[in-house]
Amino acid sequence: MGTTFDLGAISAAFSVAALDPTRWDAAMEVAEKATESAGALLFDLKGHFPRIPRSRSLEAAFERYVEDGWIHRDERYRLIPFLSRRGVTTDLDLFTADDIAKLPYYQEFLSPLGLRWYAAVKVAAGDDFWCISLQRSIERGPFSPAELMELDELSRALGSSVAVARALGFARAEAGLEAFSASAKAAIMVDRYGKVLLLNPAAEALLGSSLQVRFGRLVSWSKDATDALERSLRELLWISTPSATTPPVMPASRVAP
Repeated sequence: MGTTFDLGAISAAFSVAALDPTRWDAAMEVAEKATESAGALLFDLKGHFPRIPRSRSLEAAFERYVEDGWIHRDERYRLIPFLSRRGVTTDLDLFTADDIAKLPYYQEFLSPLGLRWYAAVKVAAGDDFWCISLQRSIERGPFSPAELMELDELSRALGSSVAVARALGFARAEAGLEAFSASAKAAIMVDRYGKVLLLNPAAEALLGSSLQVRFGRLVSWSKDATDALERSLRELLWISTPSATTPPVMPASRVAP
């Protein structure tokens, strides 16, 4: 049986990106083209990626996904158990066509963008669990059984890229923090959800009542300051082109009564 997708191109792009993290967006461009999709994203379901690599065609959709709160109402999160057990899953593993015609996620978010169908490809090694999210247009239709078999094959082929990227990624992050320390600059590494992963000694020295790490997050004694910091982190980590005029978040000072 012949193949539909250029799985070799995707594997090669992942191998390059595993060695050079700046190439993950380019890998998503390859995945989009090779699978005849309308867009591709790469989610780290354990939250270690500092951002979501994605193809250019999905930039506007992704910004709306975050800014309009669909990220918190994504029906496809419910497919994660299917993905954990398999190499690939689609909307139709859980939803019927009637469900899709009624759910706001599909009708209010995806339909105006011309999108509807989806396949998620599991990319895993050890404790690392990634998901290639492949979007298809309404007109193109869902992935066929033969196409899903090919994506399952792709899932099995990409595990080594995860292991390499994970090892090199944290090695680079730790080296970066050490470089900041050598120049007496404070630096904190966070994941894409804003959870603190590493601090260098200079950053630890700045922690106090105005700024501290609590349950893995940077917080102030002032709720307003904490909320402002969360908003700034969300814009920095999730939106592709954060505003250059975003004001800095100033730590709140306690005023003696």
